[in-house]
Amino acid sequence: MIRYLLLLSLLLAGCAAFAQQNMDEVVYLRDGSSVRGLIIELVPGISISIRDKAGQTHTFAMAQVERIRREERPKPPPPPFYAAVELGLTDFPMPHQSTISRNLPLFAITAVAGTKVTPLFYAGLGFGAEVYNTRVYHLSGFAHMRVLLTHKKIAPYLELNTGYNGLVYYDYTRYVYGRTDIRMHTGGGMVQPSLGLKVSVSHSVALTLSAGYKLVAFPKDATGASYMFYSDRNRNLGHAVTVRAGVMF
Repeated sequence: MIRYLLLLSLLLAGCAAFAQQNMDEVVYLRDGSSVRGLIIELVPGISISIRDKAGQTHTFAMAQVERIRREERPKPPPPPFYAAVELGLTDFPMPHQSTISRNLPLFAITAVAGTKVTPLFYAGLGFGAEVYNTRVYHLSGFAHMRVLLTHKKIAPYLELNTGYNGLVYYDYTRYVYGRTDIRMHTGGGMVQPSLGLKVSVSHSVALTLSAGYKLVAFPKDATGASYMFYSDRNRNLGHAVTVRAGVMF
């Protein structure tokens, strides 16, 4: 029984210590202001000294003090929400040993949502879609990072998207008695670094313009769906140039 009482006492002491760590002492003054921190000296009826969160010590005459309280420490606000939507082109150059003799530009749309970790660093998750025609398109999901290089209204930034890129291809095969649609899919890892420019138009809205590079690592593709996009002899890498314009808020 004594053992259980001792354990309960230790738990209560730990909870009390934790609660003390989340409490602040607050001195409210008669002029309506207040100072939050730790009281380091109190001379009854004469003066009080309190050290604030920045480490600065404030001393007041008791005649200036309206009341003194212990209050729960305010929780820091959550990181601000961040989102961006961009449109542009993704251009795959002529594939290696391919019958296609021209580049393959795809209309692209990208959406990102996340948090503003610091005033210059943004992070989140994104989704992208790139369409060549009604039969060929890419879908991607990725982790997103964007680093602003300055606080100014016009600010350059570095961006990195990395995740998975899937290629969907519908092959129309004609037979004597009709047509058969064959859906082929392949995909692999994706890395997409970019260099961009952010132009603020208000406190919370900015326009963006960026150019970058996209690398897709297709696995060995038994279906042949990636033959329009591979750029190496082993048919498992695709290289592209990207251009984007959009809005972030």
